Amino acid sequence: MLRDVTNESRRNNRSATFVRRLVGSLMTVSALSFLSLFLRRLEQQDHPIYIGTSKDIQVPEHDTWGVITTINNEVDEAVKKFVARTNVGLVVIGDLKTDHRVWENFESLHDNVVYLSPAQKLPFELLKKHPYNHFGRKNVGFLYAMSLGAKRIYDFDDNNHLLEFVNFDDPLLGMIGHTVETTHHLWNPYPFFEPTGDNTGTSPTYTRPRGFPLQFIKDDDTTVAPDESGAVVSMENLAIVQFLANHDPDVDAIYRMTSTLPMTFQCNDAVVMLPRGSFTPWNAQAVLVSEAGFFGMLLPVTVADRVSDIWRSYITTRLLWETDMNVAFTPALVTQYRNPHSYQKDLELEEDLYYKVDDLLSTLSSWTSDQFQTLDAAYLDLVSLMVQEGYFKQLDLDLERRGYTI
Repeated sequence: MLRDVTNESRRNNRSATFVRRLVGSLMTVSALSFLSLFLRRLEQQDHPIYIGTSKDIQVPEHDTWGVITTINNEVDEAVKKFVARTNVGLVVIGDLKTDHRVWENFESLHDNVVYLSPAQKLPFELLKKHPYNHFGRKNVGFLYAMSLGAKRIYDFDDNNHLLEFVNFDDPLLGMIGHTVETTHHLWNPYPFFEPTGDNTGTSPTYTRPRGFPLQFIKDDDTTVAPDESGAVVSMENLAIVQFLANHDPDVDAIYRMTSTLPMTFQCNDAVVMLPRGSFTPWNAQAVLVSEAGFFGMLLPVTVADRVSDIWRSYITTRLLWETDMNVAFTPALVTQYRNPHSYQKDLELEEDLYYKVDDLLSTLSSWTSDQFQTLDAAYLDLVSLMVQEGYFKQLDLDLERRGYTI
């Protein structure tokens, strides 16, 4: 069975033998049979996967691939900066509304850019049911990057501007490791990173990441200060690294309508490993996922865009408790200049985050992995439970089952 982390005393008394064996397998083949079978079948294809639609050459190899989806009819400055300030590959997923000619031209100018339009023929079973005109089209890019042998995937939005050149092979170099000791089921990272209003010079109150349960925003136990661990920070034991964003960080619509923006996080040298057994929502705006987290990358498509990545984060985090891999938050890597949005519309799209998040976390916390021998079986069971409880619809389970198959 997998390690049960829903009960503190049982968690402390469990033998670590199986966990080490599980993590060894996880580190080797990422998502166990899901991804290993997926890659094995790709190797058996009669044709290689080619770059985009405008070039008939094989894709260059990169250890890290950035992935975005776009409906824009021009190449965003943030995307241009990403190409200029990194040495990694970039997969851009077009949708039905995208001006493909603009992005195909951008692809032709850069050896490390792949543009995939809806017309591109790819061997992924997921495409047979995956909807268009949805933020979740990123899923195509995730699978594509995995098929190219990616060791890390940087999932980001096209309005997040890198602050400087980033070495994604070792993005945490020189940062100080911190750990959090708490018995609370939630931890809010924002206060620790010292948010300061750009126009006020003061620290705004009740800052929190989008998806953080509102009934706990005044609970001091959710913002306990991390302790400096003194440990060398390495990607080796991190499945998820969430980079913060300055100027217009990821907060919920209620915060946007009632509190201070823009703001900047002043702390710039700390990496905080999240406490095992506690939840913190992380987003799809600037997050680096290593192979150990690939199993949980697929975004749900039967919920609103403003909910999809948050539900993904909570489910993936819950499953990572079953391993020795961690989730970490770091200082701001990007400045977000958010595209024009209606805060009222955002509020409506975030409805599940306000009314369902507490029940969802309760469901995840009470779920047990006792009956499962592998992480992929546990993962599908948990997604099935999300469907049964009404957080997802059946299509998401169908896509998860198809996700790593061709």
